Amino acid sequence: MNFTYQDSEVKELYTNVTDLALGGGNPVPTAIVGQQFPVLKGTAFLRDPSGSIIVRPTRNAAGAIIGYDPVADPIQRVLGQVSPKYLWGGNMTFGYKGLRATIVADAKIGASIEVV
Repeated sequence: MNFTYQDSEVKELYTNVTDLALGGGNPVPTAIVGQQFPVLKGTAFLRDPSGSIIVRPTRNAAGAIIGYDPVADPIQRVLGQVSPKYLWGGNMTFGYKGLRATIVADAKIGASIEVV
């Protein structure tokens, strides 16, 4: 059986860089000074002051509204923590009259993704 607690913080990056993407795409794992490593940074939905998602109408060729699409926020932001804080794992093997059974358990707890 094993247990791990992970707590990390990015203290500094190369020559005054405060934000470093660790790949490409959207969202992307990112190292940000002062935050845990790594965080997931990407595009969220644009919201009004009350917190509601802003939508715009989708129109067909005739100009009639056929639905609504959420508006993307032009500024990328942290969407969540990629690495779990707690890791737990273990295994047990049982035997009876030449028959063996193994049980393996694994848990990763504490990663979070915001609903954006």
